[in-house]
Amino acid sequence: MKILWTVACATTLWSPVQAFVTSRGPVGTGSGALHGSRQPARRGSAAASMVFNTKKTGATGVKQLKSELLSIAGATGRGVSMTEEQRTRIDELMEALTKVNKVKDAATSPLLNGKWVLQWTDEKETAFLLKSGLFGLKTGEVSQTIDTKQQVLSNAVLFGTGDDVASAQGTFQVGSTAIPETSGARVNFEFLSCSIRWKKFTVPLPPVGKGWFASVYLDESMRITTDSRGDRQIFTRG
Repeated sequence: MKILWTVACATTLWSPVQAFVTSRGPVGTGSGALHGSRQPARRGSAAASMVFNTKKTGATGVKQLKSELLSIAGATGRGVSMTEEQRTRIDELMEALTKVNKVKDAATSPLLNGKWVLQWTDEKETAFLLKSGLFGLKTGEVSQTIDTKQQVLSNAVLFGTGDDVASAQGTFQVGSTAIPETSGARVNFEFLSCSIRWKKFTVPLPPVGKGWFASVYLDESMRITTDSRGDRQIFTRG
């Protein structure tokens, strides 16, 4: 049960969530805050200066920023193992994309809805799932599906073989509300359900927690978020 409780506490998850956000308190003051309480990326290098020259960043430049960001994210194992150089460059690239974000009211944008697949996070509980797997099963796809019209959000971690919830050998699923604020990037959530399945055995877990997430960069194929406690995620369209 200790292992199951550890997994249950990972309800902070890949997604916008943090099970105990009320005890930790929110970080960042605006719905577009990228780093929360983290220190901003260093900008002394020539590369950083190039990235932050947003006036010259057109469609081609944005495409290059996204490509480099996904390349580095993949090299870190979705955030499980990062060098300081990789972390700094990810910070720079995410901030650069945030500066050229054209979807100002991301919470109510139709682009937000649909399935999103996690490519990187600095959230510790999710990193635990990515690294440890589930009782001998390797962690596969981590995703979330958002429907702001119905005000629901579902999160799924797949384990072992299988490419969807039905066929995977193991799953960790969390359901919550998804209530967008009328302007800005912030979507509020509260957990409604939680369960873990290992092969044929399913265990329901208590859905505890609420908070918010903000999509600080959003387009047709990529989404960068920060959440109530300052954790960050990079998603691509599923």
